[in-house]
Amino acid sequence: MMETLPATVLSATALAIGYQHGDSTRCIASGLDLALQAGEFVCLLGPNGTGKSTLIRSLSGMQAPLSGVIRIAGCEFHRIPPRQRARLVSVVLTETLPPGMMDENVQFVKPDLGDEFIRADLLTGLFRQR
Repeated sequence: MMETLPATVLSATALAIGYQHGDSTRCIASGLDLALQAGEFVCLLGPNGTGKSTLIRSLSGMQAPLSGVIRIAGCEFHRIPPRQRARLVSVVLTETLPPGMMDENVQFVKPDLGDEFIRADLLTGLFRQR
């Protein structure tokens, strides 16, 4: 039997991401709040070194956030057993995409969107479409 997911499937509140090495902490970004809705397609874009992969690793449980709360389907992420987490979250990180690859990926997932719409949103840095 399939479980019905709530409208907000992934959320974060007051999230700080970065790295800890011994007593040293390097915060990449802080004060992050987000709510991703069921059926939503989101693309995270930004210059190299701004924390995109660190954010994805933190949201997926691959790396602990420095602070804040992450919820999946309303449950605090760290309280979800690892086996259940594996059923709820999957991540494929890429180092780089060749020029034009992002357009092709977006059109594969959302073929009804026009080229002008995709390029305009990619230039603004965040693509969000329901």
